[in-house]
Amino acid sequence: MEKDLPNGPWKTIFEGKWESYQVELLENPAKLVILNIHEDDHVVMILNKFFLAEGNASKLVENYAGYSTLLMKKQPGFKASYLMLSTGPKAVEKEFIEDEAGKLIDKIEKASEELYSLSKAYTVELVDLKHADSKYWVKLFEEPIIMIAMISGKEKKIVSGRKEVVLGIKTNGEKALEPVSSFLRTVVVGKDYRIRMLKVIVESLVMTGVNAVVFDEEDNFSGMNIPNTDFDYSTYPELQPIGMPVKELTAEEIKIDLRLLDSVMFRELIKIKKKEGEYVGKEAAELIDGIIEKRPKTLEEIEEQLLSVEESKRFNAYRAIRFIKLLKQKAKYFFGEGMKAKDIIPFYTKATGTIIRIKINNLPEEIKNIFIYSTLKKIKDYYTETKTVGLFKTIVLLDNAEKYTPSIPMKRSQEETCAIINDLSDYNTAYCVSSEYDVDLFEEIIDNNTIRIDVISKEEAAVKEAMSQPYRMKIRPTLTS
Repeated sequence: MEKDLPNGPWKTIFEGKWESYQVELLENPAKLVILNIHEDDHVVMILNKFFLAEGNASKLVENYAGYSTLLMKKQPGFKASYLMLSTGPKAVEKEFIEDEAGKLIDKIEKASEELYSLSKAYTVELVDLKHADSKYWVKLFEEPIIMIAMISGKEKKIVSGRKEVVLGIKTNGEKALEPVSSFLRTVVVGKDYRIRMLKVIVESLVMTGVNAVVFDEEDNFSGMNIPNTDFDYSTYPELQPIGMPVKELTAEEIKIDLRLLDSVMFRELIKIKKKEGEYVGKEAAELIDGIIEKRPKTLEEIEEQLLSVEESKRFNAYRAIRFIKLLKQKAKYFFGEGMKAKDIIPFYTKATGTIIRIKINNLPEEIKNIFIYSTLKKIKDYYTETKTVGLFKTIVLLDNAEKYTPSIPMKRSQEETCAIINDLSDYNTAYCVSSEYDVDLFEEIIDNNTIRIDVISKEEAAVKEAMSQPYRMKIRPTLTS
C-alpha cells in the first residue's frame, strides 16, 4: 500500500501492533523510513535514516547529541554495522500528517549533515544506505528486531500522556512547543533572571508526570506550591496556574554518605591535599586515608578506629582526631547514612510529578560539592540497579552549576559530579544545569545537550533543540508564584 506523503512514493513495509497501538513502517525510494504509531485522533511519527558505519561508531553515537542507535548484524558470511538516525517522536493530528512528514524530512537531512561533520572527528566512515549495495537494506529488514529498535525507549506515555510543553511565544507569534524528550540533557545560560526559565521548565515537566529534584541554594524555588495569581490567561488559555506538589528536604535529612567518598575526596573536607614529599599533617591524613578506604558510616566510627591504632602511631592519630573534631564542629549533622534515593524521589508513576526541593542554603560552603556529589551518586546508583526503561521519569536541576561542574574541575568531588551528570541520561534520568556563562561549565556537559536555552532578558530567550532550528521566544509566565 502506498501513502501520499512528500518525497514519495511511500510504500508500507510493515503493519502490526505494539502494546495496544496500531503501527506501520513506510519506506520511500531514498531509503527513509517513517514509523507511525496510531492512537485515537493523532499519530506519533518517527522518521529514521540508516547508514553503514565503519570505524569507532559507538564513540560517535555516544557523543552525538541527537537521537541515534547503533545496530550490529552478523551472520555466516555477512557482517555490518548500521547507524540509525532518528528525529525522535512527534505527536501529530491525523489531518496534518502530510505537513509534518515534510518537516521531519527537512529535520533528518539537517541532522544528517551534522552527523557527517561529527563523524570526521571520530574517523568514522558513514555511507547512506540509499547509496549502498541493496543486500545491506535487505539484511537489515529481514528480521523484526529492527522494528523493536525503532520503538525502543518510546514508551506508551509518549503517545498518550507526554505531549509537547509550552515554553512561551515565538517571535512569529506561534507557541514555543518542545517535546518532553528534548529535556533529557538541558543547559540554561543567563543572568539572575534565568530562574523564571528554570521554573517554566520544571513546571512543564512536572505537569507531564516527571519528578524534579531541585538543589535550591538561594530559595529561588520556594514558592512553587502556590499558584501564580497574576497569570496571563488571555495569551495562554490552555494553561492553568496551579501550585505544584512539593516535597521539601534538607541537607541534614539526606546527609553525606561517607561510604560513597574515597580518601582524596575526604581530604577536601579536612583540607589536606595528597602530594609528593613531606608536608604538615601528612602522617595524620594517611591514617585517615586508610580508614576511609574501609568505608566507615559515621565520623564517630573514624574517631574510634583512630583511637585503636598501634602505640607508635598514636601521636599522629590524636592529630587526625583533631581534624575530625574540627569537621564535626562545622558540619556534624550533615554526615551519616541518611536518606536512600528511593526515600528522596517517588519512584512510582503519577499523572503529575513532584518537585523535590533540597534546601542547601544552610550547608557550609566547603562541603556543598561533597553533598551534591553524594546525593547524585545515590540517585544514579538507584537507577543503575533498577534499570528503568522508557522516557525519563526524573530530572535533576542544578543551578549555579559552575560551582559543582566547573569548566576545569579542581576537586575530586567536582570531577565525579561531572562524570555522574554526563552519565545520568544513560540511566533514564534527565538533567538541567544552569549558570550565568557557558564558559564556566564543564565542556562535555555543554556539548552533549539535547536542548540549550540562552536567557537574554527577564522576558526573552533563545532556544536551540538539538534536532531543530533555533528560535527566539517570549518566555511564558510561571504557573506558580
